Amino acid sequence: MLYADSSVHKIPEPLFNIWRAWDRRGGTNSQSVRRFVGDEASEALKQLQYRFNELSRSSVFRRMAWGTFPRQGSGQSNSGLPGQPTWESISIPVCLIAGEKDHVTPRAEADKIE
Repeated sequence: MLYADSSVHKIPEPLFNIWRAWDRRGGTNSQSVRRFVGDEASEALKQLQYRFNELSRSSVFRRMAWGTFPRQGSGQSNSGLPGQPTWESISIPVCLIAGEKDHVTPRAEADKIE
């Protein structure tokens, strides 16, 4: 398990920016765009996603991403995203909606939750 205090988050921001630029190569047909909107999206939607990717700052993304990892302290992890014990303790009605062509959260993931 990765913890927020691990050395992985110490990747220098300029290096992280190079990786992001490499991921955006190809513009609206780049992997960074297709990952979210799919190959069959309209050009307008691809342009919107590409612009969003360009405007997203690495420093903000990194803070959000590392906030999801638990921090180790006193032999226990704390903060980060809730784990299975938390989710198993919740009992409320849920409506799951999954799109056949959803590239971010495929239907198989909704099936797992169900």
